[in-house]
Amino acid sequence: MALRKIFNKLPIFIFIIVIVGNCSIAFANDRDRYIEAREFGELFGYSDGYLEGIKNYSTGLKLSYYQIRPSRNQITKEYEDYLQDQDTRYISYFISAYYTGFEKGYNDGIKEDGDLSTAKDNYASWLGSTLGEIFGYRDFYNNRRANGTNALPSNKNLIEMFNLNGFTSQYRLEFLRKFKEGFLEGYQEGYRRANFEPIRVSYEEGIRDGEYFGHLLGKVNGAKDYFNNMSRDYKRDLPSDKSIEREFSLSRDGKEYRDGFIIGFKRTYEESYNETFRAMNVDMHLRAYELGYLDGKDAGINKGEILATIDFYLKDTNDWRRHLPNQEDIIKEYNLALESNRYREGFIVGYIEGLSQGYMAKFQDLHWEEIRIKSKAEKIPISGGEVKSLDNILILNIDKGTYYAPVIVAIDMIPDPINMADDRYIKASDFYRVEIINQLGEANDEKTLELQFEYYGDYKGGIYKLVDGKWLYIPSIIEEGFIKAKVKPSSFKDGPNIYCVLIDKEAKLLRDTRNHWARDEILAFQRRNIISGYSDNRFRPDKEITKGEFFTIISKVYNWQLPGDKKANIYKRVMDYALNNGIIEKPFKGNEWVTYREVDAIMRKITHSKSFAWSNIASKLLYEKLHRSRSLDSHNNPITRAEAVYMLYILNE
Repeated sequence: MALRKIFNKLPIFIFIIVIVGNCSIAFANDRDRYIEAREFGELFGYSDGYLEGIKNYSTGLKLSYYQIRPSRNQITKEYEDYLQDQDTRYISYFISAYYTGFEKGYNDGIKEDGDLSTAKDNYASWLGSTLGEIFGYRDFYNNRRANGTNALPSNKNLIEMFNLNGFTSQYRLEFLRKFKEGFLEGYQEGYRRANFEPIRVSYEEGIRDGEYFGHLLGKVNGAKDYFNNMSRDYKRDLPSDKSIEREFSLSRDGKEYRDGFIIGFKRTYEESYNETFRAMNVDMHLRAYELGYLDGKDAGINKGEILATIDFYLKDTNDWRRHLPNQEDIIKEYNLALESNRYREGFIVGYIEGLSQGYMAKFQDLHWEEIRIKSKAEKIPISGGEVKSLDNILILNIDKGTYYAPVIVAIDMIPDPINMADDRYIKASDFYRVEIINQLGEANDEKTLELQFEYYGDYKGGIYKLVDGKWLYIPSIIEEGFIKAKVKPSSFKDGPNIYCVLIDKEAKLLRDTRNHWARDEILAFQRRNIISGYSDNRFRPDKEITKGEFFTIISKVYNWQLPGDKKANIYKRVMDYALNNGIIEKPFKGNEWVTYREVDAIMRKITHSKSFAWSNIASKLLYEKLHRSRSLDSHNNPITRAEAVYMLYILNE
């Protein structure tokens, strides 16, 4: 390789002394030896790569760096004289650096655009500077005076070294001139660095080590003087130069290191002493305040989270200031009278800050959680399925065959749709809007859908639907952990379909309807304030209904605006309404029974349907309720109270 060939032309004693012998004196330990390996590896690699770049470009081959770079074995073999006594790690550093230098040199070589004379000129300056620096190091470590002219190889050696006989005399002279200029510059730089670098390093290391120990001792003495109630005076315990030298065995090291150590020690000792003394003074005043602040903030955050939770579920606005206490309240609640003024002041400040942070963060978390679980939509196939609200409180079950094509079920948790001003009811669930998107518009209304809420209360609870601004009770069954109700698919065609669970505080159990076939319908009318039981909590469902009772129930179901004084007899008022509106043709006595035949005539006028027939209701009763109406024996028989309620319920469901 190029540089290896150059060095082979030097007298063997020059090569060994310059490259291997004297230069290695500058590297006194293993770390520096590996630095040496990298530096020489890059030097040799650059030289070889530079000449290879010139040669390949000038010949027109234009090979890439990866095509011409030598292998690891080739490098080891070419430089075996230099590497033979080195360890594996040294050789690895050398080869790695060689490749780095080779690539740089190769790229620089091909940049010369094939101008060999220009490349040689640049190479002469670079090589002269590099070898000059090495010779400068050599002379310094051999205790010679700096004399680059004496160290400069003769022209004869340089001509042989670089095989310059193959060039013209003019080129030879130009090459030697540039080489010598570079050599003398490199020599001065190498000699200077060899002379001053160790001194600089010694001073720097001494200062660094002195600063380290000075900082430690200054900190200790500063804290000691403060706690001993002494005035701040760093000179009080500052050791003398002799004491520092003796304490840290500085006489064993060089003068430069010793001087740097003492300077660094004293400078940092003063800074550390004063800083620690003042910090202790400030810390004693602030420690109680900061401790109180941290304790107060923790207490405030906890209190804020509790208050935010209460406000959120009470539907109050997000405003922590409504709970802002005065200082006396905080002192009393947390027994701060026992603490110092500093602690108390810090606690109050921290408490208010924590209260605001804890409140706002918790309120927003709860609000986001509510938003997150607010809405859900799901596709249900014709085989049926179950849809749950995102909070898992409401469940809608759809039986197979209810719809003739897949439907979309959407469940939204919504704010209170109306003001619950009626003290009769207690809200036992959130409000849910249920929508069923049925593109066909048709469904099997013989089927029912089941609404199910999580519920753990008693019989007074029920599922309610919002109808015309009022909560309408839906017959509900309470089972272990749930309350359920059946609804018709047709009920989802119109309206917002908003449901919730309410507890009716005035609800009573009618003892004789518990296992009756019309239990659900009777209970629904009772909860809707359409009917009521007798004073003994009985309804007497199988007893005949009077005309007064029948028309009173009808007036409530169809919201009649009854004439006359509200304090007047209710039977007379409903009879007058029926007469005035052509529902009946003559007055009746309130205690007369109502026959099935009369029901047909009355309901045809009320429903405005000539096709109404009680017989259809009777068939439905027999099919769905397994109840045989006495109308099957004669239409002149009186209708029962349960039958009347059932009829009006299904007509208006």
